[in-house]
Amino acid sequence: MEQETASPFDEWRLRIAGWYSRLRPTAWGYVFATFCGLIGMAIFLWKPQSGISSAISHLAFSIFGLVFLREAYVWLLPKLELPLVKLLIAAAGVMAAAAATGISRMAVNDATGQDPSHFGTTVALLVPLSFAPVLAALVTVSGFVIIPVTLLGGVSKGVFTWSKPTDLDVLLSMARMFGCIVVVATAASLLTPSSFLFPTLRWLASHSAYLFDFQPNPACGPIESDRVLRLNDDLVIIARMTADGPQFVRRECSLLAESTPLRAPKASPEAKPLPAQK
Repeated sequence: MEQETASPFDEWRLRIAGWYSRLRPTAWGYVFATFCGLIGMAIFLWKPQSGISSAISHLAFSIFGLVFLREAYVWLLPKLELPLVKLLIAAAGVMAAAAATGISRMAVNDATGQDPSHFGTTVALLVPLSFAPVLAALVTVSGFVIIPVTLLGGVSKGVFTWSKPTDLDVLLSMARMFGCIVVVATAASLLTPSSFLFPTLRWLASHSAYLFDFQPNPACGPIESDRVLRLNDDLVIIARMTADGPQFVRRECSLLAESTPLRAPKASPEAKPLPAQK
């Protein structure tokens, strides 16, 4: 009997079945992201103005980035127990905290037009949120190292190993590098002037300063809703809520003695009047 030769369709079916049996959860994520990307590309070619293609493409990019972050987390987690890594993390934490404080002060200065040293409460409240641009900058700078290393790692695995890499290994290396590019590009987009991050920080800085660093002071505020922060005996900052948001302006307002009469003290055996001064 003549042996039947396998058709190209059967070869591809067997190859896909082999991929299916060796896929890990991470690989499934990359496969699903690739499938969504292909569907989004097909819809875009069929109807370029369709919002569905944009939504599916964004979903694919998000999955690529999230799967890469999970891989990076799983790889990095055991390394955190090394003494040198702990030392590096402590040093990086101190530098990140200093950078976040500086970004918080810049946001307060940009939002109020005043010296941020007068707004201690607002600066402290914005420090946790200011870690976002610090982390974005760190990821962007690290990406210039991680992307070439990821590419060289995939190439060296096929050149310097005795066994030839399988098709699945090649595809996973490409998907991993693409996920890394998505994460770095997203982090870099947060640092651009068109990003929502810095306008949000300015909005929070202006409203937080108005609410927490200023107090009502009818003696210095021209209208009842004005709030005042005293700088010294002669200068104050007046905060006023306008149609364009809070406005902060320095004005002269001398510190004067109060004419409010003192009430009678609480009666007690120890309460004795002081001798009159000559």
